[in-house]
Amino acid sequence: MTIQELTTLFGWMSVIHFAAITIAFLFITLFEGLVFSIHQAIFGLEKAELKPMYLKILGQYKILIFVFAFAPYLALKIIGY
Repeated sequence: MTIQELTTLFGWMSVIHFAAITIAFLFITLFEGLVFSIHQAIFGLEKAELKPMYLKILGQYKILIFVFAFAPYLALKIIGY
């Protein structure tokens, strides 16, 4: 693969992952009752326990996106020119 192809790959990877985390955040925010009821039924956790877990998971996912998709994209853009 050329640097241009890798740059394109990481760019699209970043876009897809940022869209996924945005959709997840909006879904948790807008359909809070539905999300909590489903997860309470599946895992048997209380609402007070679930909210911090959602924030933790979304935060960790955001860090992973930055480290494995966005940072390589920026690095390739810098060295590609």
